[in-house]
Amino acid sequence: MHRIIATAALIALSSAHAANAETVTLDVAPQTQLQMQVPQGFCPVRAGQSDLDKAVLAFFERTFKGEAKLLAYFMDCKAYADLGTDSYAAHSWMFVLAPVDQDGNPLTLPGEKRAQVLDEIAKRATQNRNAPVSDIAFVDPERSSGDPGVDLTSQNRTLGVLDTDGNAVYQGLLSRVAANGTSGNVAGLINSTFVADHLININAYAAYDTPQAFEDLIEFSKTVAKEFISANEPPAHP
Repeated sequence: MHRIIATAALIALSSAHAANAETVTLDVAPQTQLQMQVPQGFCPVRAGQSDLDKAVLAFFERTFKGEAKLLAYFMDCKAYADLGTDSYAAHSWMFVLAPVDQDGNPLTLPGEKRAQVLDEIAKRATQNRNAPVSDIAFVDPERSSGDPGVDLTSQNRTLGVLDTDGNAVYQGLLSRVAANGTSGNVAGLINSTFVADHLININAYAAYDTPQAFEDLIEFSKTVAKEFISANEPPAHP
C-alpha cells in the first residue's frame, strides 16, 4: 500500500493558500458552474494533459456512475508527478462530487437554505452509519488499466459525523484497502456542503496511522469548505 502520510504534511496543506493559487471551474450542470481554489500542495488531474490522466479520470467516473458526477480530482503534487513511474506513492487525494438523482442528473434542492440541508444530512448520517461510499477504493490506474481486473478489496467502517460547522458536515470513514497484493488503512473525510441549490461533496483521503489523521483531515477540510463557499457566494450584507 501507499506509504503513510506524515501528520505535518496535512497541517502544511491546511495552511493559507498563496495569493496566486490556481482556481478551477466545476461544471456541475449546464446552467451551473462553480469555482474552487486548488488546495495548497494539490494538483488537479486534467483529461487533456496525457493518456494516463484520461485513464485516471475515466476510471473514477465509472466508479461513481449512478452515485455522483465527478467534478474534479486532486492529487498530492509529488504523487501526481510520479504517476506511472516506479516512484509513485499516493500521499493524499481529493474528489469533488455532485450526488445525482435517479436519472443521473446532479441533485438540486431549489430554495433550500444551507443550514436546513446540512441539518438534514447530519440527521441522516446519524441514522444510517453504514451508508455505502465507493470512492475510498484507490488504485493506480496505470497498473489496472482502468478495468476491474485487479485484486482490489476493501472493508469500510463508517464513523458517522465527526464535526459540523456552517459550511459543511464532516463524516468519517476508516477503510482497510487491499490492492495489487498489498494493503493498508485509509482515513477519509466526507465533506458535504450545499451551494447554488446543489449538494457538493469535497472528500479528502490520507493513509491512516493514528487517530490524529482524522483531526488533520478535519482541520484541512474546514479550510477547503470555507474557501469554497466564499468563492461561490457573495458576502452577506449587514
